[in-house]
Amino acid sequence: MTVENIFPKRIYLDTSIFISEFDRKDARHKVLTGFLKQIEKVKGTQLCYSKWALAEMYNRLTKNQIAELRIAKYVKDLLDKNKLRNINIRPIDVCSNRNYNFNDFFNKLSKDLIKYKTGKERPGLGDIIHIRIMKNNKIKTILTFDSHFDEIPDIVSLNLSKVKMKLRQE
Repeated sequence: MTVENIFPKRIYLDTSIFISEFDRKDARHKVLTGFLKQIEKVKGTQLCYSKWALAEMYNRLTKNQIAELRIAKYVKDLLDKNKLRNINIRPIDVCSNRNYNFNDFFNKLSKDLIKYKTGKERPGLGDIIHIRIMKNNKIKTILTFDSHFDEIPDIVSLNLSKVKMKLRQE
């Protein structure tokens, strides 16, 4: 079995990935570096992100009083270049269906809020928005450091918090 057979065709990037990439002092940055070195070798896997992930990242980092101009430049570079380091990343819309509107999104999101507010690790509104965007775009895998995605049915969580030891040893 080759590495290409292990990785899915499309992987959605959670907000935690962008925060870890932006903040090099973040303990997770080194883990992310190890993973990105591995994914660079894989052909045929597309890393996808939504503008929601960048907006959520901006909101979280500015709460931590990191310089807003640096964050704004980082977001602008991501949007302009569609690259995470040397890896191409693909922006996706809230839904790939052009006839889908805000009312459709809100109606599905309302049902998702009820559906996913159960279990040991309850996702917040931001995570449920990510789940809805993934489902609308038929993406089943998320790259994250967040354990909330681990218990979501029909979502495969590549949780780097759980594989960090293996990546550090390589």
